[in-house]
Amino acid sequence: MVIKDHRNHISIDITRLKKELSSMENWDDWYAISDDIFNIKNWEYAEIESMHKDKQRTIKRQNDCIWFPLANTTTTDKKIEYLYEICQEMAFKKFEPGAYNEKSIDTKHYGKYCVICDIYTEESDIYLCPFCGKKLFLWNLTQV
Repeated sequence: MVIKDHRNHISIDITRLKKELSSMENWDDWYAISDDIFNIKNWEYAEIESMHKDKQRTIKRQNDCIWFPLANTTTTDKKIEYLYEICQEMAFKKFEPGAYNEKSIDTKHYGKYCVICDIYTEESDIYLCPFCGKKLFLWNLTQV
């Protein structure tokens, strides 16, 4: 299976990606995957006006959580961004498990965000986006 983003010249062979991830031994290996497979250096940034408009979206309330809008900073296909985040999280867990576990329990500094919906919540004990059903990722609340 291949996932493509023609605008950013990305074509990800999932079989190759799985092979590379399974043989990953250090951060340099992850950076090579990020560059060679995800072509991250060529991801186009979204226009400033578009990012500003994204941030102006309505705050949502769902399942006792407040969801704030995030600006989509790239023009990359959401499926590829989501896959990238999953793989990056795998690398972080593998190479820095202590730091990852500290972040996982630090509810004061970390919430969760959805790559697909471009939203975040200050809640840290939620795992799936209530709007799209996709996995949520840790969000450093000091980035807001």
